[in-house]
Amino acid sequence: MSEGACSVSQVMECTGAGTRCGSCRSTIAELVGERDGASTPRRLVMAPVSSAA
Repeated sequence: MSEGACSVSQVMECTGAGTRCGSCRSTIAELVGERDGASTPRRLVMAPVSSAA
């Protein structure tokens, strides 16, 4: 992702992480700098994953 993800919702939308049981949402929030409603935005750049082994 060339623009980077800056919020939990952007990471969820781009990767599907946190959209099932939601147990990883707090980890995603920590990675992007969102905690307890306070936001210190960070740019989380997503790297493409290749399925070729």
